Amino acid sequence: MQGFALAGAAALIWSSAFAAAKFGIADCPPLLFLVIRFVSAGSIMLAWAAARGISTGRREVAVLAGLGLLNFGAYLGFSTVALAFVPSAVVAAIVGVNPVLSVAAAAVLLGETPSRRAIAALGLGVAGLAIVMLPRAVASGGGDAVGYALAVFGLISLSLGTVLFRRYGTRAEPVLANAVQSLGAGLALVPVSAALENWGAIRATATLVASQAWLVGGVSIAGYLIWFRMLRSGSLAAAAVAQFAVPPLGLAYGALLHGETLAVTDLLGLVPILGALALINRK
Repeated sequence: MQGFALAGAAALIWSSAFAAAKFGIADCPPLLFLVIRFVSAGSIMLAWAAARGISTGRREVAVLAGLGLLNFGAYLGFSTVALAFVPSAVVAAIVGVNPVLSVAAAAVLLGETPSRRAIAALGLGVAGLAIVMLPRAVASGGGDAVGYALAVFGLISLSLGTVLFRRYGTRAEPVLANAVQSLGAGLALVPVSAALENWGAIRATATLVASQAWLVGGVSIAGYLIWFRMLRSGSLAAAAVAQFAVPPLGLAYGALLHGETLAVTDLLGLVPILGALALINRK
């Protein structure tokens, strides 16, 4: 039951990120928006870790910073830029394959063979994701090849980062691990954003501040600490299945906060996804 609660909380938090970011990027270039988010979250958590007397060696810092480049910087960087070329439904559909790709990569790289129940849960998750996302992806048209490539790069970065964290990062203290990954990603994106974006376009509005506050405190800190706890305490398959709920819940947030269209298939797709979560967390 605890695993189901963690998965549900993580999915509800993660899926709010796109709707929250959509408010913020109206007043800030997207990559600069990510820089502010990651550096702010990383700085807060680093201060938190220092206050608790938590420290680590240079080698672990380097490893965690590298993981942050994949899990945060490359994944969200590629995915965010992809939105300029293809609809969000297409990006969500591509990134939504991550649970299956992560489990497959873990089987190859870590020898973590999923159980039959995990495979069945992944199958239910794929079915639910297909019900939600395929009609939207088809309706959106062909799109731009660059956008598809960027979304795929984002998917590969997230899947590889998830597996490598499972192998190299789970021994690290969660707050410190999240802090170093966030700071590593944010600092790495600084030169990219400076080269590609006009920093003078940022506007310090209340909407931008509120958007950043939720993404920093709710998503980057609380959401990812839950994710790291799931990776430390259970199998990769159990943690990954929670991600299937993110695209349909994200669409629900979009409908609630931005007046976007919510189809019947969005609700129908949640049925097998919730079944997958129940199955993977059943004792």
